[in-house]
Amino acid sequence: MEAGGKPPLTPIIDTRRAGDYNSGRAKRGAIGRMPTEFIPILLYLAIMLAIAALVLSANRIFGPPRRSTPGKMMAYESGIVPLGNARERFHVLYNLIAMIFLLFDLEIAFIYPWAVIYRTLGWMGFIEMMIFLGIILIGFVYAWKRGALQWE
Repeated sequence: MEAGGKPPLTPIIDTRRAGDYNSGRAKRGAIGRMPTEFIPILLYLAIMLAIAALVLSANRIFGPPRRSTPGKMMAYESGIVPLGNARERFHVLYNLIAMIFLLFDLEIAFIYPWAVIYRTLGWMGFIEMMIFLGIILIGFVYAWKRGALQWE
């Protein structure tokens, strides 16, 4: 006994060999057993599926009868009768301009928090933001020179 009545600290020695990790459990057939930590998750999953099935079946049983009409089968266009084919192709520039808009929209998502804590960052924070804005500006000029912003 050490001073104070505590037992002496002894190191814990791992006597397993390097390749023997969990080999004893595998031999006893523990692979087929389910860990008890997953029981609450599986119980929650079962309750969730039961409630979903109950709601869907109650709607099918107690809801109005299903009658297909041409009006119900028509695509919904905000109350307007749709004109033309729904599979109309969009020009590739539409997608390109949308991606460029998202790029600059996300830029604002980075600038706003920086502006909130600007005074606490000091000169280093200012220089880092100017580097970030410079990279964004180079990308903008590149897209402009390539004609990505020209709508024909």
